[in-house]
Amino acid sequence: MKNIIFKSKKSLLCLTFCGFLLSGIAVNAVDAKTAEEIKTVRTEQQSELDRIEVLLDNARKQTNAKNYPDAMGAYQEAVKSLQVLEGTKPEAVRKRLDGEFSRFRAEWADVIFNKARNAYQAGQFDDAINLASEVLMIDSRRSSDVQKFIEQCKMQKKAKGFSDNLENEIFSKEYQKKQENIDILYREAEIFFRNKRYSEARSKLEQIYIQDPFNTKANNLLERCYRQMYKYGVERHKADLEGLAAYSSWEWNQGVQQTSVDRSIKTAPEVKTQSTAEVHAKLESTIFPNIEFDEADINSVIRYLDRGAKRYDSSNEGISIIAGFDSTVASTLPKVTMSFSKIPLSEVLRYLTKSVGLKYKIEDNAIIIGVGVDDMQTEYFQIRGDLISDIAPAGEAAAGGAGEINTAAVVGGERTATNFEEFTATVGQERKISSESLIKYFELRGIKFDEGATIAYDTRSGRLIVKNTLENLRRMDELLRQLDLIRFPLVLIEAKIVELSQADVNELGFDWAFNVSNQDQNWSLNQGANPLRHFQELNFPNERGNASNSLVKDFKLFPNFGKNLLFGSDLNVSLSVNALSQNSRTETLSTPKVLTASGQRAVIEMKEQRTYAEDWDEPEVTVSGQNVTVTPSTPDWGEATDIGIMLDVLPVISPDNYTVELHIISRVTSFVGEDIYKVPIEITYIRPGETEIENREAEIKMPRIAVRSVDVNVKVYDGETIVLGGMIINRNVNRNDKWPIIGEIPILGRIFSSQLALEEKRNMLLFVTTRLVNNDGIPVRRDKQRALPDFYR
Repeated sequence: MKNIIFKSKKSLLCLTFCGFLLSGIAVNAVDAKTAEEIKTVRTEQQSELDRIEVLLDNARKQTNAKNYPDAMGAYQEAVKSLQVLEGTKPEAVRKRLDGEFSRFRAEWADVIFNKARNAYQAGQFDDAINLASEVLMIDSRRSSDVQKFIEQCKMQKKAKGFSDNLENEIFSKEYQKKQENIDILYREAEIFFRNKRYSEARSKLEQIYIQDPFNTKANNLLERCYRQMYKYGVERHKADLEGLAAYSSWEWNQGVQQTSVDRSIKTAPEVKTQSTAEVHAKLESTIFPNIEFDEADINSVIRYLDRGAKRYDSSNEGISIIAGFDSTVASTLPKVTMSFSKIPLSEVLRYLTKSVGLKYKIEDNAIIIGVGVDDMQTEYFQIRGDLISDIAPAGEAAAGGAGEINTAAVVGGERTATNFEEFTATVGQERKISSESLIKYFELRGIKFDEGATIAYDTRSGRLIVKNTLENLRRMDELLRQLDLIRFPLVLIEAKIVELSQADVNELGFDWAFNVSNQDQNWSLNQGANPLRHFQELNFPNERGNASNSLVKDFKLFPNFGKNLLFGSDLNVSLSVNALSQNSRTETLSTPKVLTASGQRAVIEMKEQRTYAEDWDEPEVTVSGQNVTVTPSTPDWGEATDIGIMLDVLPVISPDNYTVELHIISRVTSFVGEDIYKVPIEITYIRPGETEIENREAEIKMPRIAVRSVDVNVKVYDGETIVLGGMIINRNVNRNDKWPIIGEIPILGRIFSSQLALEEKRNMLLFVTTRLVNNDGIPVRRDKQRALPDFYR
């Protein structure tokens, strides 16, 4: 049994070994087959890549020969062949082919596009469209340019077809006339365009566009006009923004008006009434947009005005207009013929009453128009006692007599005031102010008192009783309001002092220097001199700009030239090149303010004090034995000099409390520089057998002070600005130095010359604004457009 088991194990072991041996042989056979297949694929791929390279070479040759269709076929075949290949090497060839193919299509598309443009220029629009479509098929990246080109071709084709289809034998005269008109319009547009009148040129070109929309020449010029107008529009927008910024910086601060609120609760009903001033204001604010009457009846005109007074009133309240006559009187009045646009109701009533010989008055919130209407109305004005004291001093009031009624209150020839006296006598009041003084006071302030006009003062109630026309009553109300606001007027003087400085410098010069060293004692050359330099003025040596403008300075062209040849001395020739182009601008702004009373002088000073020499003592030479002492000139210092700006203003308020008389003295003092004077000092030494003279120099400096002043008397309105100018300094320097003879040589002579152009301008502007203010500093009149410079108006 054991032998059988042992033999079985042995047989199994042999079978296993044989199986492993057979499987190894099979694997080796499969690997050999796979390697053979890979080698075959690689060989086929390489041959295909070689064929693709041949196609690409052929495509390049066809491209160079301008045979683009064959080249396109070769490229397309190469692309198609590469699509089926995989691997790293085909991928690299594919990337290279994509870039090369893209450049080929762009080149071919450019060639076809140029042909299309040539066809367009030749008027062959169909061929141009076909060629442009072909470009789109070759290179789709040009779609935007191609579409625009095709649209342009279609538009020109349509224009040409329209022109070709015209029957000249029918429209020849009209067509020629139209073309002549277009030519005239185009020539006018060209003239306007050259003179930068773009708006008028645009108008002419738009007329051409209406007549001939396909006129290319006119359309191109119209586009240029639009571009120029847009450009200047942008600049105008910037200027507007800068103007707004300037307005913000120049506008004065407005004070806040004091207001009071009545917090009491009223339980009783109130009847709404309007004063004469309020009614007059409503007449001014009611604007009729259009009025047309042709031989109209007076009653129909009054009815139309009555309806329109409510329709065109902003508050929709209106005012009643009533006819104060019957139909019999109306039939005798002339017909009304008027034509107005945008006119206030007050002017309509004035023109209407004058044209038909009527009068009107305001009574109980209504306007009555009639024949015998008295246009004089009576109003009561509350007035302060201190203001009455200013109108008529105590002595004049006493002279009028207490309890007397001056019949001269009615102004005119032999007129009387019986009715008015009876009216005022019923009040039972004393009048101590004469009517003449009242009339004189208000007439000086613009209130007229014609025939029938009266005025009186009620001392118990403190009111003025005035009978006058509607217009004069309105002026009286406005004047009294202003007088109540400003009892003791103060004047706020605001000044803006602007100084503008501008300097333009252009210089180009060549300076030659000639120096001698190791000079022979028998002859010498002043080392401080410059014999090859241009002439130098004493006070303004080397006149030029203030900047350091030497591009090349003391460049030694010939160092130690001629050593020991000329009297045993060394010579040096040096060159300096001065070049400068400078444009500078400075602005100085000062804004002082001062508050003063009427008739009191106000002074604004912005200055600094400096001390300058007023005189110099003579130099002294003192001899003491063998010692000689030289004492130079010494300055005598005077009082300090004010350098800066001084503004002296004397304001006087006119009786109308609106205009101000100004006496302005403006002085600007500035330090310009110093004048240098050389004083020679000669010292003589006398010794036995010889006399020696020694020369010395002393410098004396005197200041140069510039003063610019203005002394004017002007009258300005409250809140208005005046400008004082004309304090201008303009300095021009032109220098042209050159060597004699050598400087005249063309081109070469330029390096032996020096030229300078210097222009300096200084201008000072003084803006002075006067404002009337109350004692609390609040302006009497508020206006958002005050205190602006003249260039803004």
